[in-house]
Amino acid sequence: MSTARPAIYCLLQALLALVAVYLPTFLITSLLIASGVFGKLSKPQAQLVSIPIIIIVSLGIALAIMAWLAWRRGQNFADYGLRSVSWRRLIAAAVPGLLFGSALYGLHRLLPLGASPDLGELSRWQVVLFFWIGAPIQEETIFRGLIQTVAQTRYAKPLQIGRLKLPVSALISAALFALVHLATLSLGASPGDVLFIVCGALLLGLVAGWLRARTGSVLPGMVVHALFNIIVG
Repeated sequence: MSTARPAIYCLLQALLALVAVYLPTFLITSLLIASGVFGKLSKPQAQLVSIPIIIIVSLGIALAIMAWLAWRRGQNFADYGLRSVSWRRLIAAAVPGLLFGSALYGLHRLLPLGASPDLGELSRWQVVLFFWIGAPIQEETIFRGLIQTVAQTRYAKPLQIGRLKLPVSALISAALFALVHLATLSLGASPGDVLFIVCGALLLGLVAGWLRARTGSVLPGMVVHALFNIIVG
């Protein structure tokens, strides 16, 4: 019971951080779209416009929460993984990104999956800006920076998998990262594609979470995430 209780509190704190970021983000995005500030939009157009809003607003909220927590606890942004690392570590992080991205891309081509998420007509520069640059920065800051740190503060005991020690906080952040990708169902993706996306997100989250724990920085995870998105997307 003494072991289970901190783990439960850890999960609840992580869930609270997730809700604190995304609930106001989706509320603000919905209000902006509904207000007509972007004109009258079709559903695909609204989905396309919402992508940069969600990226910017959620990132801003996550940074604000980090600043508040750091102020209360006598910390700084470096404690949340916003710190530099050596070029050698960043180059090393590219290896799992290339390997996992290539493996999932090949698997996706082989499996008889259905419809993929419909994000509207994206130009090349939008794909690069939103998914190759924006999403890795935003999601790694939220999940490996804020959520994993909050969970780690509550429960620092690692999970032993053979010789590998994976922090429970990394597992929780990866699971929540995978969970939010269930939202691709609302974008018209087939159940098979959603399952594939969620499993890929879980795998990516585990690798990025392990790198965050090992290096103390979210930057290697951003590299893995970006390469993953470039290859798979």
